[in-house]
Amino acid sequence: MACLDKLRARADNNAGYIRPRPSDLPYSVDDMRTEFLHQHHHRTIHKNNNPPPPQVPIKVGFVACSFNSEAILFLSHDMFRFFDSSVVEIHVFSTGSPDHPRFLAEVMRGVDWRRRVVDSVDRFHDVRYLNNDHVELARYIRDSGMQVLIEWDGYARQGERSARLMALRPAPIQILHQEFLMTSGA
Repeated sequence: MACLDKLRARADNNAGYIRPRPSDLPYSVDDMRTEFLHQHHHRTIHKNNNPPPPQVPIKVGFVACSFNSEAILFLSHDMFRFFDSSVVEIHVFSTGSPDHPRFLAEVMRGVDWRRRVVDSVDRFHDVRYLNNDHVELARYIRDSGMQVLIEWDGYARQGERSARLMALRPAPIQILHQEFLMTSGA
């Protein structure tokens, strides 16, 4: 249940207890909003004739375990090449494994959707090592400076998802996309 995500984010399944909430998490959405406005204030209309300063791209991150031969990537692997890099800087945070080379060779006939994504985004973060540590994953994403974070797994993948991550608010704007058509509670 989505209402339990904040508790699950702090659960220590090995020790059987709930860890105290880290003092730096969840991040303050108000502080992140102020920082964002400060970075992007030049996008407002200028009253004088001075040219606006150069634009700083908005950092948009996609997080999922399904950056491999899954249905969601079949539908969207090619979209990343259409983003305007002067407006948005695209980051992908992959918590899942790539496809097995034999599967790619025999079933996919050499087509590697993950490789297409890697080649099309500004930065591909292979964060499999943080898949079971949502607190550190939230810190990693926050330290990467994401302003918009889009989660693609929803409640799919047999519970292998980043729900606890979203409850920690690593980005001021968070979007649940594709797999689940309701709120995630974060």
